[in-house]
Amino acid sequence: MASRKTFTLAEDPSCGVRGPLMRPVQTAAGSSDALPPLSDSLTRSQRIAVERRQKILNLVASLEAQGWTQGRAAKVVKVSVPTLWRWQRRIIPRFDKCGGTSVFNQFKISPALIAKVQRLHLAGETNEKAWRAVAGDRACPKDLAAFLRLTPRIPARFIEASRIKKIQATVLIGSGFTHIQQP
Repeated sequence: MASRKTFTLAEDPSCGVRGPLMRPVQTAAGSSDALPPLSDSLTRSQRIAVERRQKILNLVASLEAQGWTQGRAAKVVKVSVPTLWRWQRRIIPRFDKCGGTSVFNQFKISPALIAKVQRLHLAGETNEKAWRAVAGDRACPKDLAAFLRLTPRIPARFIEASRIKKIQATVLIGSGFTHIQQP
């Protein structure tokens, strides 16, 4: 009997990792090997995505068995070759990472604290050093201060929030008034 490559959910004992890894499994045509049941911890949308991905991977594997190249088979199923490669490595999507609140938003940083960081930045500190200096300030909440001290790099959202825009302007000073004219 001819054997063909199918993809199933499998555990990888070689690296000690248990869970949603993909590995090709050789099965004889017509064998009654059933797919292992999907984990109960998956959400409905994850189960649907896994089933769709399994069908696509199996279709690509059958096309490759007929002599098609992986690139040509990927075009037929309208999925890129790198995506197929990622699905073979990990088929269960990480939807749990989507839509989460960013670290910056979790801390609810006050505009006054951001202004302190900007003033330190204006005084000559780098943006990252300014955030670390604010961590030692009494006005900085304790949980934010601990995060800023422990994180190896200040997240980009923090840097963006305290970025200072440099613009050129014309300052007009008259008797009793000052006018700033931006281009």
